[in-house]
Order: sequence, then structure tokens, then C-alpha cells
Amino acid sequence: MTKASACIACDRTDAAPLYEVNGFAIARCPCGLARTLLPADFDPSSIYTQDYFQGGHRDGYANYLGSGEELRHEFRRILESIRTRVPGGNLVELGCAYGFFLEEAAPYFKTCGVEISDHARTACLAKGLDVVRDASPEFLDSRGPFDVVVMLDVLEHMQDPGTVLDRLHAALRPGGELVVTTGDFGSMLSRAMGRRWRLMTPPQHLWFFSVDTVTRFLARHGFRVRRVDHPWKLVPLALVAYQASRYLGGQDVVRRFVPPGRLPINLFDAMRVEAVRVDRTASMDYRVGSQHARGRVLDLATGDGRGARVLRDRPGVTSVLGVDSSAEAIAIAKLRFAGGGLSFEHRELTEFHDADGFDSIFSISTLEYIGDPELLIVRLIAALRPGGVLVASAPAKLRPLFARYRLEVAHELEVTAERETLVWQRSARPS
Repeated sequence: MTKASACIACDRTDAAPLYEVNGFAIARCPCGLARTLLPADFDPSSIYTQDYFQGGHRDGYANYLGSGEELRHEFRRILESIRTRVPGGNLVELGCAYGFFLEEAAPYFKTCGVEISDHARTACLAKGLDVVRDASPEFLDSRGPFDVVVMLDVLEHMQDPGTVLDRLHAALRPGGELVVTTGDFGSMLSRAMGRRWRLMTPPQHLWFFSVDTVTRFLARHGFRVRRVDHPWKLVPLALVAYQASRYLGGQDVVRRFVPPGRLPINLFDAMRVEAVRVDRTASMDYRVGSQHARGRVLDLATGDGRGARVLRDRPGVTSVLGVDSSAEAIAIAKLRFAGGGLSFEHRELTEFHDADGFDSIFSISTLEYIGDPELLIVRLIAALRPGGVLVASAPAKLRPLFARYRLEVAHELEVTAERETLVWQRSARPS
């Protein structure tokens, strides 16, 4: 999120410096998402050694292995919640550490995991768990399709979480479940503590989400958030004492002498997010709006290309270009659907321009996730040929922005107080 790096939640590039913590700069986008700015040669995977899990890292765990029973108790609670919605099937956990959650899930699911730490992954393999280092498309394809993806306190550690989510979206069944836990940067405690917030721990934590920014971010990658809450947790007593002593001193003493046990705790600064995989081709916006596709078509924020494929098959369509700011999504789209008049390009959406022009442009649930929607609307209008149509599904409050630039409503496909799906037509007279 430096000048050259767009925000992963809204594509803006005007993040402002916020703090310096542990020698690392923290910047915050106007949308509210904050991140750690890393030097180009920094390797976050170097953090997750045995010391990180066993008390040798100031911001790590006191004794992860020795807290196994306490952690399992909390994982069983999470698993019980998941099984009320998904009783069984295939489950993958990213950031599975020593595999405690996978072991608890094994009686109900066919499980596999991903763990970047060589030390922790070796411990998993010694127990016979199916765990690899990277969530590669090949690994996910060979174990999926999945019914559940679990990411417990791991999203904030990832250098490129958008790429991972695109891979997971491709590997999940339609309607599959995503469960994420992460800190809440918008919480009262975070705002009160500032740079001294307990989860402000760069370089292990790279992203600082709020309820709004995590919802926005997941939606960009094909997940609809169903529920966000701030649950009580049963936390190992050793971890509570170890993290508290980070500020008070005496971490090594705490690590050695605090007895086993767990403590119910809720500072309301950690959230659990339950989301569902959304299949774009099932969207009413595509099913109804596709009848207005003609000639050369642009599908904006195409994702994995399913919607673009629907558009290509419409009578009167000569070609379809799908664009997306996610390189991983475009790679998946090319692999699955490219050819026969359907092509895909990786582009930043707000930098979009096309000199040749399009006869129809589709912007389905895109504008609300852009930091400057008016700029994007202007770019899209410039890319429309005279007489062309823009099919847009967007919040109703954005209607005046379309009308401001010589667009007229040709058809109202779906209109509610909050949201509208409209067919806008550009004047047939050249500007």
C-alpha cells in the first residue's frame, strides 16, 4: 500500500503513514485497511521457526505444543459451530500449525492442511496428517473440491491473501463455507491502544482488518460474508501471561513457570467471520443482464471468468474481454475458459482504458468496492462506443454519478431502495 501498491480492499493507492512499530512502518488506506510495509527483500516465512511456537519470539507463543489440550478445547468449539452448517465433507485448514484442529476435525471431515513453518509441518507429517507448505492450485485441485476452508488467525500473516482466496474460491464447492478469525482493527481496544494494541505486531501481522474492510475484501474474491461476531475464547493461560508480559517484562520467567490451564477471555478486538462462496454465474444480474450483451463486450472484475463465459454465449456477441485486478483469478480464467472469442487480461480496474471501444460493458457488484467509483465510471464511459450500453449492478446511491456523464437509463432490471441493476446507454452521438 505504498504509492506503487494498490489497497487489496478498494484499489486506492493513497495510503497514509500511521505508525512505526518494531521498526516497520504501518500505513492505512482511506477505506480503513492498514498494513505493514515490508522491504522488498523481506521473507516473512523466516519468522515461523520453532522459536515462534515455543517461547523464543517476543510476539509469538509461549508454548504452543504444551498448550495442546487447551487449544483443542477451543478448536472443538469452533468445529461444533461449523458442523451446524456443514456436517461433513472435505476440509482444508490454512495455517494449521501442529495440526490440532485437523485432528479434531478428522472424525467428521476428510482433512488436509497448509503450513508454511517447516518445523510445524514436520510435526504434522510425523502424525500422519496430510499437510503441505503451499496452497498451490495443484494441491487444492487434488484434494478438493472442498466443503469447508478454515483460516484461524492466519489471514493477517499472508503476504498475498488475495491470491490465496482466489485459489480457494476455485477449489470450493458452490456454497462452500469459509471460516476466518482475525483481529478487528476497528475495535474500541485497537483505537484506544494505537501502536500498542496487542495485535499490532509487525512483521508477523501484515494486515489489519475491520469488519467493513474484511467484508469488502472477501467480496472482491467471491465470498459473501454471512456473519461476523466477536466470540469469547478459551485461551491458554500461558499465552495470556506471555503476551501480557510483552509489555511488563519477564517473558522468559512467565514461559517457564505459568501452569497449564485455560482462561475465558473476550476483549472484543478479535472477530470470527463466516462467509459463503458465491458463484457469479448464478447471479440474477448476469442471467437477466446478459440479454443486453452485444458486439464487443467487457466484463469488469471478471473473477474466475464464469460470468464472461455466460456473456460469450449470447447471440450477437462477437467477443468478450474479462479483466480483473487479481492476477491469480485471471490465470484461473484463462486456464478454464479462454478461447473462442473469450479472452482475459490482468489490469488494475481504475487504470482501465481501451481505445477500440466496447459495445457493451458489464460491471456486476464492482463499483462499491472501488475507492473512487466516479473515476471508474468515467473510464468505462470513455471505453463505450456511441450507442453502447453499460449494465451495472451497484448501490442505488451511485445513480447520480452515471446520470452526470450523458448516460440514460434504457432498462431497469432490478431496483430496490438499496441496490439497482440498470442498463445505461451512451448517447449515439459521438462526444
